[in-house]
Amino acid sequence: MKCWLIGVPFLALLACGERGGERSPNVQWVEQKPSVAQHFTVLRNGPRTRLIVFGTGGSTDTVADHLISADTIPSACAGCISTHRLAVLSTTYLPYMSTLGSAHRVVGAVHLDHVRDAEMLKRIARGTVTDIGTADGVDREAIVALAPDLVLGYPFGRTTGEGDIAGVPLVLVAEYLEPHPLGRAEWLKFFGALLGKEHEADSLYAGIARRYADVMAVADTIDRPKVLFGSQWNGQWWVPPGNSYMAQMIADAGGDYVFADLQGKENIAVDMETILARANDADAWGMIAEKPRHPVVDDFTGGDQRLVGLKAVRENNLFLGNTSRSDLFGQAIIEPDILLAELRVIMQPFPGITDPNGRRPKYFERLRDLIPPPPDPEHGQ
Repeated sequence: MKCWLIGVPFLALLACGERGGERSPNVQWVEQKPSVAQHFTVLRNGPRTRLIVFGTGGSTDTVADHLISADTIPSACAGCISTHRLAVLSTTYLPYMSTLGSAHRVVGAVHLDHVRDAEMLKRIARGTVTDIGTADGVDREAIVALAPDLVLGYPFGRTTGEGDIAGVPLVLVAEYLEPHPLGRAEWLKFFGALLGKEHEADSLYAGIARRYADVMAVADTIDRPKVLFGSQWNGQWWVPPGNSYMAQMIADAGGDYVFADLQGKENIAVDMETILARANDADAWGMIAEKPRHPVVDDFTGGDQRLVGLKAVRENNLFLGNTSRSDLFGQAIIEPDILLAELRVIMQPFPGITDPNGRRPKYFERLRDLIPPPPDPEHGQ
């Protein structure tokens, strides 16, 4: 079942019809509202579960209402979608499912070459997961051949009211809209409800939230260094807005983000003059980039002498989320506590401070802490 009511207040959904008949007006649905996430909620009525997904406008912008059955006998829930064989249109969903012990349910996925999740990589190596992506998008014929119970996709770029893919129910996921790290992690509860793993999801999220709060408590005890985050792309500077996931993470780690006053839904273009004026005295500079080789200072500055003069560059307080080895757009989403702990170490203004747990950083590393590779004997460098 899917109701598409863009811009309609949430309570109006209680009158939505379902496949195979109308809901009784006396049906009582009990809401299990997330504590931080803003773009989904879960309703229950006996054996039936409704997953309601909200768009960019929050709870007044409903993009989907799914009636789910995680039971072994879907017929026990008339009109419900079964959730035993899944195809996914984004690799970001895979860590949620693997963490909940449900990687085996995935029979098809796009971008298999980008998968980092260990359990999924094993399944891909065994040939039990089919690539359903094409150069232009989705291979609908492959989806038909797989005959999954549902396809997991995203509302971004889709037309209002767009139906199922290749005749298979399309369940929408909007975790990327969450501005708070804990909000994205809390989509574990969405997947828990989808997969019949509610108790596991609740327990996992509670642990994440507790550890995140513990790191924040430590971060509150340090001075707040000024932090620049962003980089150039095709000659244009881009920075995350102050109401973004990354800006929230920097603030929670004890940093003072230099563009915290900018608001937006996507990264914001700024000119070089603004960067130089506002970030000249920033204590640290971070960015996310794919660097298969050993990263160097020029990866930040591009050799531009104006950037070389920034305080963070002069003092070599640069940090990098290297997507060539770190699953920042996958596993990191459900490990915001680890991400925060690493950023907290970077925010620490005193040199020589290391991770108290003795771990090698998993997601963000300071350039000065990285050990360069040994010289190449053939080329002498």
